[in-house]
Amino acid sequence: MASTRVNSSETTENSGAPWADTPSHGAVEVAPESLRPTGSAGPATHARSVGPLTEGLRMAGLKWHLLINTLTRSTWILVGTIFGALYMLFVVGSFGVGLFMVGNESLEVVRTVAVYFGALVLLGWWIVPVVSSKADSSLDPSRLALFPMRIAGIQIGQILGAVIGIPGVASILITMAWISSWRASGIA
Repeated sequence: MASTRVNSSETTENSGAPWADTPSHGAVEVAPESLRPTGSAGPATHARSVGPLTEGLRMAGLKWHLLINTLTRSTWILVGTIFGALYMLFVVGSFGVGLFMVGNESLEVVRTVAVYFGALVLLGWWIVPVVSSKADSSLDPSRLALFPMRIAGIQIGQILGAVIGIPGVASILITMAWISSWRASGIA
């Protein structure tokens, strides 16, 4: 695409435009028509719009790629992540067996344990992100403010991105064990 060059005496409306570049020899270089911004009177642009779910899935995919790239960057990061995952499996397994065994007790015991355990998990999801807020800021809304994304897309991306990693997997496994504690009650 070639840009058109117009003498400065022939310019009317494009001489002060931000897309016009004024060379030192007096002529104004105007951007090609396809690159010029259009106003309300200009031709309609047909930008491809994606939905919030697609935006959220893309953000979760980016978070997944960041995790994989971080793990492949250093051997010690990979070793630490493996030890963290093994520790998570031990803790989740311990809680899971305990919650599964509580399912054989009376309804009052199951209800009490389930409420306290649910409060503990909720408190963990409130405190851990505050304590480790700088550990992972890949889906931080202030960093994403520059991109033309809907708020709903950012929220969906943060929810899906929270599942990626050791804490998200641990929460899903613990929630399944928590649900299994209600198996013997007539309510379930």
